[in-house]
Amino acid sequence: MTYTNKTDNCMLKNAMRSQAQAFLSLRKKLCLVLLCAIQMVCAQSFSISGKISDNTTRKPIKAAQITLLAADGVSAKAAIASNEDGKFALNGLSPSSYLLRITSVGYKPMLLTIVELNKDTDLGELLLKPDTVQLGEVMVSANLQKNADRWVFYPSDAIKRQSTDAYDVLQRMALPDLQFDLMNRTLSSQKGGTLQIRINGVPSKQSDLAALQPQDIARVEYIDNPGIVYGDGVAAVLLVHTKRGYEGMQGGVQIAHALTTKQGNAYAYLKIVGQKHQLAITIDGLYKSVGGVFNNSDKTLRYPANELTLNTKGDDKAYRYRNGSVKLEYNKLLDTRNSFFNIVANYATSRQPENVSQSHAQSNGAPFFSEALLTRDRTHNASLDFYLDKQFASKANLLANLTATYIGSDYRRAYSKAYHAAAQPAFSNAYDVDGKHKSVIGEVIFKQPLSKQLNLTIGTHNRLSKTNNTYVATNTTTPTSLLNFNNYDYVELSGMLGKLAYSVGGGYSFYRMKNDSLVAQYHFFRPSLTLSYPLSKAFRLQYYLGINPVEPQLAMLSSFVQTQSEYELRKGNPHLKPYQAYINQLSLSFQKQETMLGFVTYLHYSNHPFTNNPPVYDAATNMFVYTSANQHSFTHLQMRLYASQSLFSQSLRLSGWLTLNRYINNGLSFFTTYTDVIGSLSASYDRPKWGLQASFRSAITTMFNQTKTRTAPNLQLSAYYNLHRLRCTLSINNPFMSTATTVSTMNSELISATTYKFAKYKDNLVQLSLRYSFRKGKVRNLQKQMDNADNDAGVVK
Repeated sequence: MTYTNKTDNCMLKNAMRSQAQAFLSLRKKLCLVLLCAIQMVCAQSFSISGKISDNTTRKPIKAAQITLLAADGVSAKAAIASNEDGKFALNGLSPSSYLLRITSVGYKPMLLTIVELNKDTDLGELLLKPDTVQLGEVMVSANLQKNADRWVFYPSDAIKRQSTDAYDVLQRMALPDLQFDLMNRTLSSQKGGTLQIRINGVPSKQSDLAALQPQDIARVEYIDNPGIVYGDGVAAVLLVHTKRGYEGMQGGVQIAHALTTKQGNAYAYLKIVGQKHQLAITIDGLYKSVGGVFNNSDKTLRYPANELTLNTKGDDKAYRYRNGSVKLEYNKLLDTRNSFFNIVANYATSRQPENVSQSHAQSNGAPFFSEALLTRDRTHNASLDFYLDKQFASKANLLANLTATYIGSDYRRAYSKAYHAAAQPAFSNAYDVDGKHKSVIGEVIFKQPLSKQLNLTIGTHNRLSKTNNTYVATNTTTPTSLLNFNNYDYVELSGMLGKLAYSVGGGYSFYRMKNDSLVAQYHFFRPSLTLSYPLSKAFRLQYYLGINPVEPQLAMLSSFVQTQSEYELRKGNPHLKPYQAYINQLSLSFQKQETMLGFVTYLHYSNHPFTNNPPVYDAATNMFVYTSANQHSFTHLQMRLYASQSLFSQSLRLSGWLTLNRYINNGLSFFTTYTDVIGSLSASYDRPKWGLQASFRSAITTMFNQTKTRTAPNLQLSAYYNLHRLRCTLSINNPFMSTATTVSTMNSELISATTYKFAKYKDNLVQLSLRYSFRKGKVRNLQKQMDNADNDAGVVK
């Protein structure tokens, strides 16, 4: 019994010991499992997903930008774009608090706060509201829209990231009918007139695009049929609208220099922007000292009794030129509606030192004479500009501008000739010009919405100028004076009739000119009509009618007689009259997503245009005389095809155009016609750090009066690389090409001449450029001044 009790006690102790060990083992396992679970929870990643749709149509929004920011809203943690169905998913996110920002071109941005993300989160359908802008009573809310008289572009974030300034943005938009010069960073219209650029609605210079940073651009409006508000001779208008920029400091510098010749330019700007004040200074300059500039010519002069044939070869000489300007601008914000007052003081100077071009002529295969032409030109241009933009609570808008300009000129032209035959005396002729030009330009424009479907614009433009030039030639002094007054008043109505958008207006122009003792005055009525009708969502039909007066340049009206050579004179004509140009354009355009197509027919008819007469023989001086006069008519018929396509999320852009030109010159004593076909192709490929660009234009041939001019084809290649805010660009112009820049051929009854102008430095021209910009500050609104510039010095050159 005793033995049994002991045995039972031992067995009990062993059982208790086993249970205790089992319990301890279980506790360890539970702790281990708990620790693993905690670790798994801590290491787990989550996702955020959703669908982006239009708030109005509920259609999915493709390529919306979704950016996940840290809770401080500064550092980006992840980013993605919505797919074809508007859906997105951000995966592999750590548990934390975030800000989710959603943006899309043409929509108002959305910002969501995500507190303590600890599970996969589906945000469901997120509705973006269209960021609608009212333009000419047409509502747009897309990245590209065709309105009654304009294309409206909203630069994407991709384009802005690929650009350093507004010029880059415009170049990547592949705008219709525009040609971009990659080397000189300029652009022009294929329609033959001037291209007007306006920043925030007011005229600006092309160089001002360099001072506009891409992130400040809200939209770009391209008006291919400008109304009467935009002035005379304007083929197209670019309206660049800025959004809220920075209160603080902005600046930038651009330096370009050729590696194959002595040529370079520089541009710098600095803006200090306060809450209601802005001060800006801009400086730019250019210099050239290049070779390979000369002319060759073949000319036949038909005298009453004989003919003289000259074959002239020019010497390869250097050409020197430099210019510069400085602009100081002050801007003051007047109210919360962004009314502002602006003052701009500008000074520009250009200097062409004494350049001498020499050539040697043969007659009947034998050396005949050697000649030299010396030219020197110095110009000073100072202007003061006052501008007011007043916005009213009724949405009316008043624009007022006053610009005063002074231009001083110092010009010299000296021609000399020495014959190989000792018996013939040498010939020389020279004159100097002391020019003074003053002008005052005033403009007032009032815009008033009459209803949701109708707008009224009333404006007046007035210009008063006085030019006094003194021509000092050998043994003679010829003072000339010209007083010119121009008044232009206009009214325009624009609105909608169903789907038809229209703009109809009329203006009255008055010209009064006093040239020395001769007084003349002219009156013109100027109607304008624009119609636009959408045939479908993708196709739009547009018609434009405009009548614009064209006045002669001041130098053309001068009575001064210029001796061009021993055989030729050129006389001005104080009796030249302004004429009217009638413009008709019908266009059909197609736009869908990243594809643009268009066909345009353009008819330009000028009644009594002023142009060169055929040369006449003057028996008294035994010389041929060139003059100008108002001819019967000039007709320019043009048909254009253009297309552009963006691929690979706007990384690759292709564009091109093909144009047929027909010229008809109906002169007082001549009738000439000519037909030409030209084309252009351009491509750009952009990566985050680097990019490539190429542009080709075929040869252009024009025919005005009896002179046919052919401009050589042009090929430009460019590559860039980004180092943070610094962009390095290497460009080449006309690689492996060597042709005459222009070839001009004149065939008249008395003179036949072909001139070959060479500028060999432009062929195989390699250029390196550096661009850098910075900005520091906080958000505010930016403004821009009007630039009613006067650059016509009126000097015969």
